[in-house]
Amino acid sequence: MGLFSGISSASKFGGRSPFISRPGTTLCELIRFRSGENRAGRPFVQVDLKVLAILGTCVTSEIQVWNEQNPDKAMKLQPHAPGDLIANRTAVAAGDLRATHLGEIRAMTESAVESLVDGDFDQLEDAFGVKYDPDTGFGDEDLEALIEGLSSGDGTDAAGALFVVTSDPRVKVNKSGVYVVNGFMSGNAAAKEMVANGDLATPRILREE
Repeated sequence: MGLFSGISSASKFGGRSPFISRPGTTLCELIRFRSGENRAGRPFVQVDLKVLAILGTCVTSEIQVWNEQNPDKAMKLQPHAPGDLIANRTAVAAGDLRATHLGEIRAMTESAVESLVDGDFDQLEDAFGVKYDPDTGFGDEDLEALIEGLSSGDGTDAAGALFVVTSDPRVKVNKSGVYVVNGFMSGNAAAKEMVANGDLATPRILREE
């Protein structure tokens, strides 16, 4: 057994990006969209992102008080910085949080697609064979088809899609720690406004329009 035994089966994509752990609102660019089953057999979706800009902070008095009372476990209150590589993985578990987990996956999926087509959902039928209803959104089968399509191959077919990620800080009910709840929406409108104001270089997806 050599020093690098097993290297042939190792990932060529390097180490994992840290999961989103700081509060704030950021504009992010999608690097990779993944789906599958985790070690516990639960289906998951993961987005790997690059932070392009900080849009705002999101710090509550509850978090500030908790930090003061627990300095050894304090949450960093500065948002992830431009250039940071981050990730968000959501696995679906049975129970009370199932709907919450599915909702977060739906938000990540629909936001990526909306950014790719820049709101023109008529393009989806040609690209994925699915239709978007402006009143009800996508059905289950269409959402599953989108997830499969976005994560096919190495998951980079949707690279460049833009997200506005809102990371809302929370204190656990039992006061044992803190965490963030992430919301996702298409970032195209925010990016266009920043580009128009001279605050952001034009992202690739907007240059390709």
